[in-house]
Amino acid sequence: MAQVWGEQMLRAGGSVGANYGEAQRGRSVAEHRSKVGDCLREADEALYWMELLELEGCFKPVVIAPLKQEAGELIAIFVSLLRKR
Repeated sequence: MAQVWGEQMLRAGGSVGANYGEAQRGRSVAEHRSKVGDCLREADEALYWMELLELEGCFKPVVIAPLKQEAGELIAIFVSLLRKR
């Protein structure tokens, strides 16, 4: 189970960067907002998988805490970007 969840976490985490790159190249405000929204959803999903993996004991809290904090910070940034426009 942990391997499947870890793979899901990696996919979601990698998707954040890919979607942000697409957002930066957006051809319109609507397209930019849509891709930033995708970033938000993927960052939130990555955080979800991290929390599950931590709860199952796959990661020690001291190891996963910085990653969870960074995911939370990215979520806050994407929310802020979506509220600006």
